[in-house]
Amino acid sequence: MTSPSPYEQLKDDLGYLGLDAAAECFATLAEEAMTNDWPPVSYLEAVIAAQAASTRNRRLSARLRFARFPSRKTIEEFDFSFQPSVDKKLVMDLATLRFVTEGRPVLFPGPARVREVPPGDGTGDLGRRGRLPGLLQLGRRDGP
Repeated sequence: MTSPSPYEQLKDDLGYLGLDAAAECFATLAEEAMTNDWPPVSYLEAVIAAQAASTRNRRLSARLRFARFPSRKTIEEFDFSFQPSVDKKLVMDLATLRFVTEGRPVLFPGPARVREVPPGDGTGDLGRRGRLPGLLQLGRRDGP
């Protein structure tokens, strides 16, 4: 009986560990690494990046299924002409998440709904008085 080749053994081991995306792409990436003379770390990074991307996509899909959204849309697919009061430039700027790296707060205005909130729900006094939604206002760039 012959022992499995290193490729077969690696594919089996990756599959056993549940790293299916890495098991699918490692051989192709190994050939590319040899052709382009990649350092071993670059090859390993490419295999792990493929597995990480697959895992992220699978988890995102699971979260979207769990959320039961009627359909999956991206910000690029939003029809700004349908709701002309929405500032496209502002929405696209918010989508970059630049405000996070700058440490700036973003507050969204909206209709405040006053309702009874039982104590201990984590919203504190603001939530009990129905003020939490009213505090969400969008900060403009022209202000401080």
